Amino acid sequence: MNRKHLVLGLVAAVLGVVAVVACIMAFLPGESVSGSALIAARFPVVNETYPVYRTVSRNITDEDVQQIGKLFNLSGEVKDYIPSAGIYRIDDCSKNPCEYVEVSRNSGTIRYKIPEKAMPYSTDRQPVLPSDEEAIAIATRYLQERGLLFGTARVTGVSTGSQYGTHSGGISRTFDLTRNVRFSQGIDGISIDGSGTTVTVAEYGEVVAVSTALSPIDPEPIGYVKVISPEEAYRRFLAGDLINRPACCYDQCVVRDITLVYYRENLIAPAYAFRCDDMTLHVRAMDPSELERLGATAP
Repeated sequence: MNRKHLVLGLVAAVLGVVAVVACIMAFLPGESVSGSALIAARFPVVNETYPVYRTVSRNITDEDVQQIGKLFNLSGEVKDYIPSAGIYRIDDCSKNPCEYVEVSRNSGTIRYKIPEKAMPYSTDRQPVLPSDEEAIAIATRYLQERGLLFGTARVTGVSTGSQYGTHSGGISRTFDLTRNVRFSQGIDGISIDGSGTTVTVAEYGEVVAVSTALSPIDPEPIGYVKVISPEEAYRRFLAGDLINRPACCYDQCVVRDITLVYYRENLIAPAYAFRCDDMTLHVRAMDPSELERLGATAP
């Protein structure tokens, strides 16, 4: 190869690299990512304003807690389990194994569990678990029978629950013990993050845990807020200005999708969801002054 062809080849290679970099920069948002986090998603198109909603508060009494216990066929004394958090509990050890239900008087959250079956336990065989489709059908029917499947709820995923691992003779084995079926609500086609219902299904289709919230959503919004742009939300994401910041390692996630959602705290307000492979991080989509303008308190 003569010198002229060599120079032309090098120029072509350099131009190819530049073109690839240019394509990547055109696809990614126009900010550098701090740490090792990667953004592999486009900014969403959003409206200028969105409504903010409240949940319908309930004054949950001991009698209500007893009635909730009966939904899961539990009976027993209502205990002031965590007074500072307003959490009350019924333990029913007339059954083998014991079962319990916890109810938050503040949020209406319900947690039912058979700990011995829902938590990891030792085994030397793979339990007989339902398929994803069977688990969805079991969980849906279970909630419907107890009046816990609200009108806007929909299945958003099925995942592995608890697991147990063994290592012997240089061979490692992992057994899936339960499957989690996740339901979430939505408003006008926008999903609500920060809450939802999870039904845990174990061997032979037995439901061994349920986590849900009774508080319905007031259909009348308290007002409308102006949302920040996706670009501004991205800058706040880089700065770590998150609703619930993980203890570590979130800056190593690869963001596959950026979506405007509702996030449920004391209010149901718009937020940006940055969805990674194994976690979802949220940035509030409005400034606190927007809520103050509505006479609401920022979370």
